[in-house]
Amino acid sequence: MKKCVFVSSLLFVLVGCQTVKTTDNTKTFYIDSTLADCVGVAPMKCMKIKQNQQADWELFYGTIQGFDYQPGYQYTLKVNQFDVANPPADAPSLRYELVEIINKTKK
Repeated sequence: MKKCVFVSSLLFVLVGCQTVKTTDNTKTFYIDSTLADCVGVAPMKCMKIKQNQQADWELFYGTIQGFDYQPGYQYTLKVNQFDVANPPADAPSLRYELVEIINKTKK
């Protein structure tokens, strides 16, 4: 009986000592209906995004996994943002995945 109580107590102590890293990596992106000329490694087309509706449009050089951009539509997206461990010098340090298309409006 004492052994069972000891093992149970030890289990609770170990579970209580776990550290859980919780970070809010969910972002809302507003995507414009047209692409813009930009230069990364080479000239290309970039999406114009903002993270709040009052902000100015910013060029977005990366991609959003799971999102298929269609010109002529403005989007409101919910995306998850992840750090990229040891990215190459010419690659982004953040990665984005689509969670949900909140809104898609023809412009």
